[in-house]
Amino acid sequence: MRDDTQRLIAVELDEESFARAAPDIEHEREVAIFDLIEENSFSLNSGKGGPYRLVLALKERRLVFDIRDAEDMPVTMFVLSLTPFRRIVKDRGGILECDPV
Repeated sequence: MRDDTQRLIAVELDEESFARAAPDIEHEREVAIFDLIEENSFSLNSGKGGPYRLVLALKERRLVFDIRDAEDMPVTMFVLSLTPFRRIVKDRGGILECDPV
């Protein structure tokens, strides 16, 4: 049996950050999110139990992980600078692309 207190129940892409893409890219996004939601384990060091919702956004060359509870109330936020990854990650109009490493 799955422990719903330690998992993501939703992953969303901020619409202002991620522009609509070509249908094949949109499909790949949907499949990746579906796979992530189906098979995941997620918990916070703070001890605040889930389940959790994750909203991903791009702001000022940073990837924002906005963690929310099941009722969509903010729990915490992590911000990751994309600068160290600029050789492999490119933002093309809201579409993140990775170059082969």
